[in-house]
Amino acid sequence: MIFRAKKACLRKGFSLTEVMVAAVILAVMAIGTAGYRYYTVLDSRRATMQATAARMSELLCESWRGAKGASSFSPVVQFSSAMSIAQKTAGPEPSEDFTLLGKYRVVINGFSCYATLSWKDDSSGMRILNVATAWPRRGGEGEYMPNPNGEADEYGLFELSTYVVK
Repeated sequence: MIFRAKKACLRKGFSLTEVMVAAVILAVMAIGTAGYRYYTVLDSRRATMQATAARMSELLCESWRGAKGASSFSPVVQFSSAMSIAQKTAGPEPSEDFTLLGKYRVVINGFSCYATLSWKDDSSGMRILNVATAWPRRGGEGEYMPNPNGEADEYGLFELSTYVVK
């Protein structure tokens, strides 16, 4: 009878195998949670960059439209206090048959993107204003570098057009 009581006391607790299985399960859960948080933050940053580029494109396009589509419009002068704009030679290519107004690097809240402003007169007496904005998909900095095919794989592209009476 004493022997049975001692044996019952020895069986309480967890074996090494049970502890190792629990540790592996907890490690997998921790790695999964960390991966989920990482990709959530990454996707949130990408969405913020895309939304910022779209808002900036709309601001440039509507401001140019407010200037009646003037071929002398300069966003560098127009927005010098609101955001950092510098004229550049690199940026998205203008749409086919459009006249290039200029290429610019725009910095808003530490986020850089490249805008190309172009225009085209159509047969109905309207001027089509086009703003193409590219932003780095991976959040990198540096100069705009399209790949040899003329496309910018590392950059997202947002184009916005509007019409104005000449």
